[in-house]
Order: sequence, then structure tokens, then C-alpha cells
Amino acid sequence: MTEALAASQITRAQREPGLVTGTAGFYLDFEIPAGAEIAAEMLENRPKHI
Repeated sequence: MTEALAASQITRAQREPGLVTGTAGFYLDFEIPAGAEIAAEMLENRPKHI
């Protein structure tokens, strides 16, 4: 997660200033192996609907 956050900050800093608007954020894609579906449930934050 630390590496993903650092990479997103670098990417954001390299963008044209006019493109950086709104709330800062990024997408994080990952793969969960078959049979490990419980891992996806552990990532949920139901109070925040994430």
C-alpha cells in the first residue's frame, strides 16, 4: 500500500497543473486468487460503503 501511495503521488505531480482538480485519489487494482474470496470481504468498509 505504501508503494501504491508513493506511485500515485509521483503520477499526480507529473500531470499538467490544469488537470489536477477535485479531490485527490487513485484506483488500486489487485487480484484475489480463486478460493480466497474472504479476502475481498475483509477489504470492505461497510459504514463508508466501500
